[in-house]
Amino acid sequence: MGAEKQLSEARCKAAKPQPKVYYLNDGDGLRLRVRPNGGRHWIYRYQFAKKEHNTSLGPYPSVSLRDARQKLYTPCDLVS
Repeated sequence: MGAEKQLSEARCKAAKPQPKVYYLNDGDGLRLRVRPNGGRHWIYRYQFAKKEHNTSLGPYPSVSLRDARQKLYTPCDLVS
């Protein structure tokens, strides 16, 4: 697996809506989902019992890139 380039706050701010949903990957399963209506949301993508799951970490910019990364590595935030 190649090294992914981490997101920057500037790239998150510059994410523009497109006709289809798209994702900006930060690494370790953290992604910013950008919807056609302009909504941006942090998503944590992981596998459990051989199935893929997604957990929302909150909307951007209410949850900053730094906060999303901290939530990703704080297990109790994801379990509750």
